[in-house]
Amino acid sequence: MTASFSPYTVEGNYGGRTMKMRIADPVGEEWYASDWKSVPEIDFLGRFDLTGGTIFDIGAHQCLVAMLLADQVGDEGKVIAVEANDHNHAVSLMNFQLNGRQNITCVKALVSSGNVTVAVDGGLNARARSSGSAETKTDILTVDQMTAEYGSPSLVFMDIEGHEIEALAGAQETLRTGGCHWFIELHGDDSLATYGHRNSDVFKYFDDERFLPHILEEDTGSFKPLTRDSLPATRCHIFFERRQG
Repeated sequence: MTASFSPYTVEGNYGGRTMKMRIADPVGEEWYASDWKSVPEIDFLGRFDLTGGTIFDIGAHQCLVAMLLADQVGDEGKVIAVEANDHNHAVSLMNFQLNGRQNITCVKALVSSGNVTVAVDGGLNARARSSGSAETKTDILTVDQMTAEYGSPSLVFMDIEGHEIEALAGAQETLRTGGCHWFIELHGDDSLATYGHRNSDVFKYFDDERFLPHILEEDTGSFKPLTRDSLPATRCHIFFERRQG
């Protein structure tokens, strides 16, 4: 898929931040070769002081978002970016070098519950599969294992192509003891059904007493409060704000 592609480097403006990106494949070209006028998820995080904290970026692709998140924590903080695809992991390391990033660690693994047998789809945008011919093996990592190794996060940022509920099943200790915020891209009931889940299952892990949910309005690019009965069954972006006290 990348053999006939001629890689090149661009310098772009991504939500007001200038960075260089290695364009190494057609997906990267589609996503990163043009400027991003705004990044609503990153803009929303500006209301929280994450300086010096730890962010888990799960499903990091080629780590543009990880580099934006690194700005949120500053030089004293760190971002642990997890990407399951060999190619994307390699491009991520190039992007760190291009931008002189020192506070990001990119781990090649698939985040899951630890209770299912999965592999990685062989495409350019990694996603977990339970069966199929286009699979490659990779290390399985849980959020709780990440917390044990890297310390409690201040934010977990998750975009893993329909495997998000399985990942939350492996984060129960982090959810129980941690005081972090969570950003989760839910990929819709049809996608989550691969593992017997649906969007509304996310509320099994986030109770109203400890978390205040917000949903991104795609037409305005802003977040608004979310109620359980208004969660759509389609792809959506949810931010669970950890309540104080």
